[in-house]
Amino acid sequence: MPLRGCALRHRRCRVAPSGSIAFVAAFRAIAQQVQLPNRSGYTFVNFGIKKKFNVVRRKPMRLLLSGAILSFGLSSVVFPASTFAQAQQSSASEAQVNRMVEALRLAAPKTGTANDGYYSEWQVKPETLKGWSKTCLKKEVTPTEFENNSGLARQVVSCIARRELNNQLTATGSNETAAVRGVACWWMTGNYTGCNSGFTGDYVKKVAGYYQQQRKPASSTTKPATSPSS
Repeated sequence: MPLRGCALRHRRCRVAPSGSIAFVAAFRAIAQQVQLPNRSGYTFVNFGIKKKFNVVRRKPMRLLLSGAILSFGLSSVVFPASTFAQAQQSSASEAQVNRMVEALRLAAPKTGTANDGYYSEWQVKPETLKGWSKTCLKKEVTPTEFENNSGLARQVVSCIARRELNNQLTATGSNETAAVRGVACWWMTGNYTGCNSGFTGDYVKKVAGYYQQQRKPASSTTKPATSPSS
């Protein structure tokens, strides 16, 4: 016969031997007068009728408190819109890239010497061209090809100019003038800053000046670009 008066926790009572009936009766009498430990989930069985003790379940207060603090803390954090805006990559327009490419071409130093080791109108070194062509065309381009094919040269230069202009627009918060100066400095020295005086400073001023000239609407009579004053 089933054991009556047993404490259960989501399982059935086992069959008890008949000799334990007296013990069960004693346990029932005690359980009715003595409050059980402060634990929940226990059910007292009395001839098929389940009576649940009025026991308050002990909750993991420490976990609940820490969870509430964490939830409140996260909901109270306010992120400024500028944080997300700065995280987004700025993209130069096609017109900006074209102006940058043309400004770099016009400002390229002219050595006046044949076979000076620089190629195309942008005066690019062979070791530099090797990396640029792999990045933009997924293949190497020889200096001779770069020199003799102006379309190919412009394609490679445009690819690199776009990449660097995008980086600088992002770094400067879309400050176009500062971005152009940063690209010009990098183009000459490999660094985005430090071109404030001397030869590099003059070069950056020329690039920025030619870039600004490209922004002006074309007049009915096309005039050659003039060298910006240093």
